[in-house]
Amino acid sequence: MILDQFSQNLNPEEEKINSKIFDLVVGRVLKNVYLSLDSDKRKIMEDIFLSGTDEDREKFIKENVPNFEELFEKESKIIEKELELEVEKEV
Repeated sequence: MILDQFSQNLNPEEEKINSKIFDLVVGRVLKNVYLSLDSDKRKIMEDIFLSGTDEDREKFIKENVPNFEELFEKESKIIEKELELEVEKEV
């Protein structure tokens, strides 16, 4: 699973931050996926993500977003750059 790869060998504080970043990446990917769907698929996605199981969500993603991991990697790089810029501002 992506989360396991995303959080290897981290201390508890790093895991907490990493989890928040992971949630942000997934949220952005799912938002972009949602916006790219037609209205029927959007309704299905809403129903599944509001009241479905994790298995239902995974199935929906596998069936409707075959390039999820690619989108995840792309969004991760974007957020990484955003974070680098923020850190540079602070220094």
